[in-house]
Amino acid sequence: MDLKHFVTETIVQICEGVHEANEKLKGSGGIVNPQHVVGTDDDPKKSKVYGYLIEDGQRSMRKAVHLVEFDVAVHATEGSEQKVGGGLVVATFGLGAHAKSDLASGSQSRVQFHVPVVLPHGQGA
Repeated sequence: MDLKHFVTETIVQICEGVHEANEKLKGSGGIVNPQHVVGTDDDPKKSKVYGYLIEDGQRSMRKAVHLVEFDVAVHATEGSEQKVGGGLVVATFGLGAHAKSDLASGSQSRVQFHVPVVLPHGQGA
């Protein structure tokens, strides 16, 4: 798989995952990649909060935005077993010998990214 296809497929799958997560969270109060966020004044190395959601023009202290960090090993496959023309597979470790031989037909890379998330609040919060 060439670099352009790898980058395209990685970004598309991340975006589709964000969209699907938002669909599953509807009505729960959780939001993935929320709009209208203002950052914190805190030191980002010490604070677990990325920012706060803006509601009615005001910072909502109740709706903190956290960053979910991903560091994923991705295997770009060549051939037709995964899907026609190859594809991206999240690498898993501790597989049997047969799976290891299948992984040898592609290349492995690491993808690191963050997704901002507003966590749902409990009842009565």
